[in-house]
Amino acid sequence: MSLDVFSGEIVGNVALQIPCMDTSGTLLGAIGGATRLQPATPNANGTFVLQDVLLGGSTVHQVVVKGTLPLSAGDTWRGMYTLDNPNTGCVPVTGSFTAVPVSQLTGTFSGTGALSGASTPVTITTALMQGGPGSLNVPNAPVTSENLVSGMVAVQGSACFSSGTTMQETGALYGDFFQVQFSMNDGSLMSISGTLGDTAAGKLMVTNVFIHGGACNNAGGFLGATLIRQ
Repeated sequence: MSLDVFSGEIVGNVALQIPCMDTSGTLLGAIGGATRLQPATPNANGTFVLQDVLLGGSTVHQVVVKGTLPLSAGDTWRGMYTLDNPNTGCVPVTGSFTAVPVSQLTGTFSGTGALSGASTPVTITTALMQGGPGSLNVPNAPVTSENLVSGMVAVQGSACFSSGTTMQETGALYGDFFQVQFSMNDGSLMSISGTLGDTAAGKLMVTNVFIHGGACNNAGGFLGATLIRQ
């Protein structure tokens, strides 16, 4: 989850998973997704409530965030959250949160890792930029002007491709989790996902690189690799 203030309103973006059980209590799986929360004006005492927008006749908010603004710039945000789903057997999830300031995911990052099918280590260098046009801010959109991530990538050591660019709205940051998809110069798609390594966004901790299409179809790797800000 990420929170910010724009033009006097609190805005939030969240990725969620809600566990769902059968009638015997056996876990069937989880329902999840990502959404932009409805912006809200904080109360005079600094408290605020953010919720997803109810669509299609739904009467259950899947996300409710109640928090308090920091007393001074750079301090932590604190509050509670509830995640819910109207489907039978899905169990609401509640908890507390403490949010710390995180730098934007804008800069050039580079690192080396193993990619299945490649006989030598592969180096990935990506130039990323966070933020986009206000036209993205429609109700419950998973990618918004606040969390959009776009950019370019250069790859050394792959026999299949050497460069790529993000397509429209295929990259985003949710809290400290990011996922970006690039259209590569051999016609394939390469997705990179992971987490921010620190609050300064000085490094990216990669959990997966995956290739779809092209001669390297279904190749993957880079688990545990680090892309360092240049």
